[in-house]
Parts: sequence; C-alpha cells; structure tokens
Amino acid sequence: EVYNTSYGNLYIKDANNVKFTVYGLYTADGATGYAAMTTKPVAGDVITVYGIIGSYNGTAQMKNGWMTEHTPHTCEYGSDDKCTACGVLNPDHTHSYTEGSCVCGATDPDAAPSVTTLATFTFGENKDTTTPTHSDGDSNNPITSKTFEDNGYSLTITDGVKVFEKANDATGKSCLKLGTASVIAEFKFTVGADVKQVVIKAAKYKTNNTTLNINGIDYVLTKNSNDGEYDEIIIDTTTTKEITVSTVSGKARAMIDEIIFQG
Repeated sequence: EVYNTSYGNLYIKDANNVKFTVYGLYTADGATGYAAMTTKPVAGDVITVYGIIGSYNGTAQMKNGWMTEHTPHTCEYGSDDKCTACGVLNPDHTHSYTEGSCVCGATDPDAAPSVTTLATFTFGENKDTTTPTHSDGDSNNPITSKTFEDNGYSLTITDGVKVFEKANDATGKSCLKLGTASVIAEFKFTVGADVKQVVIKAAKYKTNNTTLNINGIDYVLTKNSNDGEYDEIIIDTTTTKEITVSTVSGKARAMIDEIIFQG
C-alpha cells in the first residue's frame, strides 16, 4: 500500500495484516526516487527492497528502501469492477447508472443533484374544519419582523409589509397571509451558507388571480387556498442568500403554507 506518491512511502503487510513501513523508495542505484520512476510499484505488486532497518516507537521500519526487483501484479476485478489489489478501474468498464450512481462509485453527471431538507417552517397551528372557511389571522397586526425556528435553523422575516400571522386556508392549514384588498405585501429573509435552495409553498388567496415576485422573477400561482393546495416555488440560493417576496398588486393576495430550507 503506497500512501505517499511523492516519496514512495509504503506499507508491506504480512499474512496477519501487520504493517512494516518503508519511508521512501528508490531505484537500486539510489539515483531515482519514487515520483520519477518510469514504472512505479503499486498495491498488489511483488517487490524486493533492501536498506537499513531501524525502530520508531518500538515498531520496526526502514528509512529509504532500494528496490532491486519489481514484478507487476495482474489485476483481478471485484464486484465494483475495480482491482481488489490496486483499486484501478477495469479499462473495459462501462458506466451504468442506477438512481444516479454506478456500481464503480461514479455519479451520473446528468443526474439532478440530491438535496436534503434541513428545516421546514410552518406558521401557526392547523385547524380541524369540516366546513371550508378562511381565517385571515391577525389582520390588525401585520408583522414587520419575526423569527421562526426549526431543527436548529432560523427563518427571520424582515422589512415586512402587510404580512399576517395565524391565518388558515379553507381546509384549516396554517399560513402566512400576504396583502390586503388594496395593498401589496412584501418581506425579506436571508439563508445561511449551507442552504442551497429554498422551497416556498404558496397559493393564491381563495381563487384570486395572483402573481408572486421573488427576487425579481414573477411566479403565476396556479393552486388556490380554497382547496388547500400549494405551488412549490424553488429558489436557488447557492450564491444569492437574500430572498425578497412580494405580491404584485392590491387584490392579488397570497397564502404561504411552508418555507423549506434544503442543502
């Protein structure tokens, strides 16, 4: 096992897997070090070395070994199509991807990057309702700033305009309600370095035609809060960490069910 390819530091293991360390490998004449060798020994090869054996912390070792013989091994490939001795991939291997990965460990370059949900922020308490009805929440006290917590993450809303807590859609799901019949809503929040994307689950208020503008891009909402269903708007935050959300006109109110941080 060569563990330093600049100097040729290597381990030689016996049948009991006991390691003997050679610190630096040279050709027999001592003129060429490992890095400059034309044919370098790798794991699985048979080599003969000689040099002075010493001790370090009670363990035998050789400082600088001179290689007198070198017999390259023949690769034998395991179930991952890599040599069981040196780890080299079978040159006849063809990648075949299952769920984005090949048996050899390669990742499908065309596969969408996987994401993990880091935190899910909800706003208020769901209500059990058999009679569909909306609750506009605390409509007399819009929030200008507030922090929500989940799984060690914080979502801090700032610069809020006509953002109302404790609202519920017709099915009883808790929501933030954005806007009034005459005034647009807006708020901002910032994510941390490990948050690669944000999912905003939003619906138009009842059946009103509603468009949200997020960081300058318009998103026409198709789901409505009468049905308790929400569009999932995915925002890439790998570079842009501040997100601004607003409705685009009075009457175009919206409901936000969840904001999800993913990484």
